[in-house]
Amino acid sequence: ELWGHFEPFLGKSLECFQRVRKIIEELDELVETGFGGAEAESVRRMVDEVALAEHETDLLQRELMKCLFAAEGSLTHGEFILWMRLAAQVANISDYSENLADTIRLTLESK
Repeated sequence: ELWGHFEPFLGKSLECFQRVRKIIEELDELVETGFGGAEAESVRRMVDEVALAEHETDLLQRELMKCLFAAEGSLTHGEFILWMRLAAQVANISDYSENLADTIRLTLESK
C-alpha cells in the first residue's frame, strides 16, 4: 500500500524537476530578449506551473505520510526510518525545483 502512495508522489516530484528544467532551457532566449516580452511571460507561466506542481507534491506527500504512520506497526523501525528519509529526499526535489523557479521569477521581476 505504501508503494501505491509513493509512486504518484515520486512522479509529481520528478514532474516539478522536468518543468524547471524546461525553464532553464529557455534562459538563453530570455537573455536575448532582455528578460522581457512574450518569452518572459511564457517563463512566468512556467514558473506558476512549477509552483502548482510543487503544491500538488506536498499534498501527495501528506497522503503518503498518513499511510506510512498508519502502517507503522507493520514496519520495522529501520523500514520506517528509511521510508521517512526517502520521502524527505524526494520532497527535496520538488522543493529545490520550486526555489529555483522562484529565483528566476525574482530575476524577471527585477528587470
